[in-house]
Amino acid sequence: MGKKKNKLSPKGIEVKNGIFYRDGKPFVLLSADYPYYRDGCHMWEKKLRILKEMGVSVITFYVPWRHHSPTPGEFHFNGETVPNSDMARFLEIIKKLDLYCIVKPGPFIHAETDYGGLPDYVEPVAESGIEPIRNALGEPTVWHKALPAPLDEKFHEHVQKWFEAVDQNVLKDRQYPEGPIVGVQILNEGIYTFCLPDITGYDYSRSGASAFSAFLKNKYHTVREYNARNLIKIQSFDEVLPPTEFQKGEIKSFRKNLDWAEFSGVFYREVLLRYKSYLSSLKVPIVVNWNPFRLTEADTYFSRSNLYVFGDIASWGFTNWTKYPYDDEDAYCIYQAVAGKHQGICLEENWGFSRIYHKMFEKSTPSFYQSMLYFAFGAKGMNYYTGAGTELWDINIDSFHEKPYPAAPPITHDCIKTDKFYLARMINLFFGSFGKNAVESEVEKDIYWGCYMPYCWAASWKVDDTAWKKSGIKERPVCIEEGLMSFMKKAARYGFKTGVKYLDYESDAEIAGAKTIILKLSDWMCEKVQVKLLKYMKNGGKLIIFGTIPYLDEDFKTSNVLLKSLFPQKNAEVCSIEKNIGKGKIHFIAGDLLSDDKKLAGILGQRKRQYNSYDVAVSSGKDEKIIYAISKDSGTSEYRIPTGKKELYLRSVPGGISAVYIKNNDVRGFILKGLNDYEQKSVAPLLKFNLWEISASSPCDISAAFSLKRMRIMLFAERPGAKVKLKIKCGGNRFSALSSVRNGKREPVKVSATKNTISFEAESVSKDIFYDLEFK
Repeated sequence: MGKKKNKLSPKGIEVKNGIFYRDGKPFVLLSADYPYYRDGCHMWEKKLRILKEMGVSVITFYVPWRHHSPTPGEFHFNGETVPNSDMARFLEIIKKLDLYCIVKPGPFIHAETDYGGLPDYVEPVAESGIEPIRNALGEPTVWHKALPAPLDEKFHEHVQKWFEAVDQNVLKDRQYPEGPIVGVQILNEGIYTFCLPDITGYDYSRSGASAFSAFLKNKYHTVREYNARNLIKIQSFDEVLPPTEFQKGEIKSFRKNLDWAEFSGVFYREVLLRYKSYLSSLKVPIVVNWNPFRLTEADTYFSRSNLYVFGDIASWGFTNWTKYPYDDEDAYCIYQAVAGKHQGICLEENWGFSRIYHKMFEKSTPSFYQSMLYFAFGAKGMNYYTGAGTELWDINIDSFHEKPYPAAPPITHDCIKTDKFYLARMINLFFGSFGKNAVESEVEKDIYWGCYMPYCWAASWKVDDTAWKKSGIKERPVCIEEGLMSFMKKAARYGFKTGVKYLDYESDAEIAGAKTIILKLSDWMCEKVQVKLLKYMKNGGKLIIFGTIPYLDEDFKTSNVLLKSLFPQKNAEVCSIEKNIGKGKIHFIAGDLLSDDKKLAGILGQRKRQYNSYDVAVSSGKDEKIIYAISKDSGTSEYRIPTGKKELYLRSVPGGISAVYIKNNDVRGFILKGLNDYEQKSVAPLLKFNLWEISASSPCDISAAFSLKRMRIMLFAERPGAKVKLKIKCGGNRFSALSSVRNGKREPVKVSATKNTISFEAESVSKDIFYDLEFK
């Protein structure tokens, strides 16, 4: 998406276009989650200090409702009943250590807690008077037990009291700049995390149906208008029940299905707004987090997580809980789609859950790979979930899982630094050093999928061609699952980087930022978007379309804006065409372009694929870029990447990701991955670019970043305390001195130096050593 100019406050925290700004200056949000409620309060300060040492600046934590209020109307935030409920003490330690934090009060938090952190007294049973959230069959959604309907009034009475208690006891007087709180996350991974993602999954409760009626009234304004546009006769919007199945019949009969899918995003907004309204002292940004989708749920996911519906209410965040993207093409593309959907931060990346989720996360490489991949695809911040292990929670919090929690974090429950600690610190050194440069750069894209949201709403219903044809639609609508995701895989094989343009919501100027847009069309499209596409082409854009040229507008009335412009005399159903329109070009293909690889490759252009067993992502700013070499299989450790007039050469381990920060053709930082403990592979890393060359005598990971005239270097070897000979050719810089920094103490290091090249023996960071290379 195109950048917008924003007026930023000189004092305070803001999030604009997914980027965190502190006092008007952007920063990379490098955070770690620490579940204080699972630990003894005597452990808090020690673990927070080690997390800070790891390079983390922001601590995230859920605030479990059931932990602080096991009895209705009683709230404990001062440790008077359970010592580790003392939020005042916890936040004071965070402030004392010059850390910041994001508070996550739910109300549903998941976090492997009993009932998702909800207190038992909100269970939808007869005596509570609370209705459960229901699917289309009327069945309650269960998480350990039935979950409350999010907008049920009885449930809201409890939520309001809980949020007002959090507001007064946690947020008030502790938000930046007075305190350490820089953000609040409301809800978790949607509303109820794994609440049925199918379009008929929620919410068919009485309160859900009432909210749907209110949505229809707001959209159509009058019953008369609704009747006219839906070929129906009702007396009141309350008569319109949520659709439980696809409506076949007249061409307008499925409008209710589109309304319901559109409402799924508005429903989330309504829940978020109500909960937010209970935080009267709130003055820091709200963030939301969304799970990645399963491939068969892509259209429903995009419909529900439509951040354009939210306006300025909340900022985009996401999590990692999908398959391992290194060896799963679907997962790889899902990571790309989620990180690129909107700019924002990853609020949960798995750095510890091996026993609960997958044994592979006992090793450090999968966590490192996934975090780096999100950065490569455009993440503006990272969260190590969970940064520090715990083992001192009571049974009211979690009666299901073994201790410690999680099983394999960067910092163990007894404060031992693991390999993950050092890898996380390498990431933090690299990204934390660039600040403004890293977050304000844009991920380079070659071609964009055009997302027309009504097609997304329609595709959510997952009905076949026959059902659509019975409703008078010749071309079954396709948007994300069979559109974007299918195209993303194919484009990647040809060496193209893909993004998404939201045709309904983005401005003409934002859409003009895409050189090429591709989308599949169906029988209808609103005239506003048709005109927008024509403007895009006339101003120089290349549009690739296939399917059926729209001949109806959003009200299913005749509309042939595109049709007349493209086919003034010909029959669009049988003709393919390629022609210039204004300064741009149109390719129209009658039929399904995505099923014909040869035809697709011909239209995209026979671009020579330079990367066979690896991928390359580039994030660019003014006179600078970060280049990521991403291994996609175990076939190579050699990477030759053209960048400008120069070639970047890297040698790094298969199954890893290396990154190089280049400014004005000068290397300013890098992460070179030489170790893969998951596949038990290793190489001695090497970087060559322009006048720079960095090499190691044996396998290791290396991270480095410039700071003024000093380059800080960190190394991690296979054996703790091992020594590796590093050779550094310093580009056009003249070497001045080298010193080691161990536990804050600086000592000079002897080097072998000739002109701009130095060699020295470096110890593994298992000894907590940095090396500072200084230049004249």
